Amino acid sequence: MYTLILLILVCVISGMFLYFYIENKKIKQQHYLDVHDIEQSISLHTTQLNFRKKGLENYRFLKYNLEESLIIQTKINLN
Repeated sequence: MYTLILLILVCVISGMFLYFYIENKKIKQQHYLDVHDIEQSISLHTTQLNFRKKGLENYRFLKYNLEESLIIQTKINLN
């Protein structure tokens, strides 16, 4: 009788251990995929930021007089 109870208890504990092991493995795999996607996104955005930064560094502000571009233009109707 005690052997049967012990055997059932070992089976239940083993089943619980196996269930949580499999669930933990699934969660880790999903986390890995999420982190990988985020790293790719960060890489893409970093590339874009560097491209824009180089563009701004190459832009000659003195050549293009920005003060003149900010003159109020009364001919433009915003309505």
